[in-house]
Amino acid sequence: MKELFRSIRTHILIGGILITPIGVTLWVLLMLVNLLTSSRMSQWLVSPVIRYMPGREITAVQALVSLAVVLSVLFVIGVIFRNLLGRRAYRVLDKLMERTPLINKIYMFVRTVSESIVSQKETMFSEVVMIDYPRPGLKAIAFISTRVPPAMSLKAGLIEEPHVYVFLPTTPNPTSGFLLLVPESQITRLDMTTTDAMRLIVSAGAAGPGHPDEGQVPSLLEKLEHMLESRRLASIRPAPEPNANLNLTDADDG
Repeated sequence: MKELFRSIRTHILIGGILITPIGVTLWVLLMLVNLLTSSRMSQWLVSPVIRYMPGREITAVQALVSLAVVLSVLFVIGVIFRNLLGRRAYRVLDKLMERTPLINKIYMFVRTVSESIVSQKETMFSEVVMIDYPRPGLKAIAFISTRVPPAMSLKAGLIEEPHVYVFLPTTPNPTSGFLLLVPESQITRLDMTTTDAMRLIVSAGAAGPGHPDEGQVPSLLEKLEHMLESRRLASIRPAPEPNANLNLTDADDG
């Protein structure tokens, strides 16, 4: 009975862990779609369009048209803000949001998150390299970010040779790591894509270029199964070996 309850608890735990990322992702997507298609602004924009659409009484058609209209509006906004006049207008709006009490707290938080996503896409992982870390003789996979600017090189006393910013990710979580200033002569460029390098780092070397299971990164379910198997094997203790009882005194007496 104890084993039955333990099995039920394990399956419930695995089910919860596996469904959480999927459920949260779908919830966020549905919330965004609902926000785009159900807001007053969306309905105001959609009404002139949807009245000429066949099947406008169907909810799915209304949702698709609303989403298309909102995406079109966002496209137009992007085009406007990318010209000279739009850039100036955006700067004014940005400063206004920064200086408005209460609103600036929310605005700065959301803007910081957006900037971090954009900066990661633009600057990180431009090239895969190998460096000596944490000491000469040991190698680590890293990514070149950008060249160290002359002003920074001068302040840091790195004027003898060019240096580059190198991001050294941790394993298996590559979102954290170390930013290093490394001389260009001490880096080895690898013929490897950033995707392959990230796969190698996330899998802790279990999957990557040249590996028999290349491209097969363990899934969350496989990791959970491996964890449970490791715990099961750890709980099985080998039986103690019987001690030989050699009573030499009795044998001599016999």
